[in-house]
Amino acid sequence: MEDSVRYPCGLNVQDVVGVGITGIVARLDALIKFVDSSKRLKHEMIKRERRVYQRLGSEYQGVLRYFGTLDDALILQYAANGSIRQYFAGQASPVQSLFLYEFARSTRLQPQSLSSILKT
Repeated sequence: MEDSVRYPCGLNVQDVVGVGITGIVARLDALIKFVDSSKRLKHEMIKRERRVYQRLGSEYQGVLRYFGTLDDALILQYAANGSIRQYFAGQASPVQSLFLYEFARSTRLQPQSLSSILKT
């Protein structure tokens, strides 16, 4: 008999709040990110974002936890400090270009794409 538990994507033992007869109950501090289905370009962008999250895994340092998908939407950790734009806007020093480049490279985004995302 196997004693290990296979947790769903993004969950681990710290998320467990109870165990019952039919299953394990875990808590998510999550949000659903989705796009208007009529926006084809944005639909492609969220598919790419899903692939990035899948490649990074759910416990990557400094990246929101990825819990999986719901239809075409992403289930992500709730960010109590707001969006990445709000977070960087509140920092005392501007985000360094080298950091943006390294982040873009590690996620295989084009550096100019990341820069334009943060400026909007």
